[in-house]
Amino acid sequence: MDTAAALMWLVLLLILGVVLICVEMVIPGGIVGVIGIVVILGSIIWAFVQLGFAFGVVYAVLALILCGVALYIMVRMLSETKLGGRIVLQRDLDESKSYDDDRHALLGRTGVALTDLRPAGTAKIDGKRVDVVTEGEFVEKDTPLAVVEVEGSRIVVRGVDPSAENA
Repeated sequence: MDTAAALMWLVLLLILGVVLICVEMVIPGGIVGVIGIVVILGSIIWAFVQLGFAFGVVYAVLALILCGVALYIMVRMLSETKLGGRIVLQRDLDESKSYDDDRHALLGRTGVALTDLRPAGTAKIDGKRVDVVTEGEFVEKDTPLAVVEVEGSRIVVRGVDPSAENA
């Protein structure tokens, strides 16, 4: 095979491999990406065999640079699309918390048990459904409650005597 034809096939295989890896980024599964990597590695080996060691090294370096640039461009383009917005994280994790800060405002508030609390269940406090836990006692549904402790996402409640509220 002459040099021009070998170069044409090497470029086509390299482009095919990069396209397969980019497809793998959009439609994950593993097989397409592995095939893309095998195609690229095969083209590098073929460059060594067909065109010699010196050209093989140059081709391998250029192939790796091209793959890196193509993947960088793909990630940048993908993050701008609607699909990419669902895949790529759009905000900094330093600002996020694993619980809602507004829960601390519930301390001292009253509500009512929406389910039996054995000792965990659901209550309505300030018009919001909230997962709560008692201090260990059983509290029946529709019992008035008071929030006695808030620790992270854990809201501790205690049953309240309705006659004591009116006094």
